[in-house]
Amino acid sequence: MQTLIGHPATLVLVIGIALFSAAIPYLFEYLALKSMPTRQFGVLVALEPVVAAIVGAVAPTQWLDLNTWAAVVLISSAALITSWILTPELVENASQTDSA
Repeated sequence: MQTLIGHPATLVLVIGIALFSAAIPYLFEYLALKSMPTRQFGVLVALEPVVAAIVGAVAPTQWLDLNTWAAVVLISSAALITSWILTPELVENASQTDSA
């Protein structure tokens, strides 16, 4: 921290990177949400941790244990099943049943 205080330009750069590393992905998610059905967007958002875990596994210093791999398989399976089984008609029928 002492190094950052001594160099204000570095501190500004670090803050800028921190803001943009969060703002840009959220902007893309917002734009995607506007252009795709909510159900598909939900599946994609559910798969984000899976992708992060797999990318981390590719890095030589991060090994995934059995519990993490089980979570990857379960989340991926749930996302695939949701996208294959839940058709818009089924979701519409379920919402009509709930409101009745």
